[in-house]
Order: sequence, then structure tokens, then C-alpha cells
Amino acid sequence: MNCDGCTACCLILPIPSIGKAAGEWCKDCDRGVGCKAWGKRPDACKGFRCAYFQMPKVSPDLRPDHCHVIFERLGGAMVGTLHPDYPDAHMRQPVLGQIQHFLREGLSVIVSSFKHRRSQVFPVAGKTGEQVWVEFDQQRKALWQ
Repeated sequence: MNCDGCTACCLILPIPSIGKAAGEWCKDCDRGVGCKAWGKRPDACKGFRCAYFQMPKVSPDLRPDHCHVIFERLGGAMVGTLHPDYPDAHMRQPVLGQIQHFLREGLSVIVSSFKHRRSQVFPVAGKTGEQVWVEFDQQRKALWQ
């Protein structure tokens, strides 16, 4: 996977196995370039799949370091994690448009922030926010066992 200089995950996401907290830069991150320890990076980093780099047609404006949200697919939902300094990034374009696109594609969306400790659920038609949250929680627990 070529992140093309995006290092948003190196700041936004936690990596417990190396003691890196969410909202702090990883010690191995060369900001705007990439991982200095790519070949020896933790399993959490090896297994992470940012949705931006998996979507075939996506605006460069949605690259996580530009829009301040990292999306990843988890089961039937897209999970967006907010940059700690941009707690409302999901309520502005182009991210809001992408959330609407995910919903039209049948994917519920959960947006969360490690810093602000709140989540917002955008359920697909026919589901409640509570149903989406329960499914997400089950998927997350299954991955982390």
C-alpha cells in the first residue's frame, strides 16, 4: 500500500503495543513522508486498511491528512476517526458528502474521536443507531480477541 505521504494514522490512531496514544505522533513517523520503520512496524499498523486507499475513485480532498478523518470498514459499517484538532470535520464537505455516499451504498457510519470521547452514528435505512453500535461493538471485540 502506498500512502503517498499521508501520515494521518500516525497521529490520529492509538497503537497500544508500542505505547502510542491517540493524538500523539508515532516516534517512527516521518511527517508527510511515511513510516521510518515500515518493515518492522507493529501488527496493528500492518493490519490497518484506510478506506481512502481502497476506494477506486475518490477525491484527493478526502485523503485523511486533508479532510482530517480516517475511514475504515468494519463489518457493515464505515468507522471514521477524527483528527483531535478537528472535532467537527465530519460535518463539513467533502466528508459529509462521503458519509452520505456510504449510506446510499448500504453502509452505516460511525464517527468517533479519541480526544473528545463522543461518537455519532449515521444508520442506514431500516436500522437504529443502537443496532449499528451493537454490531460495531461485536465486530470490534472479535478483531481484538
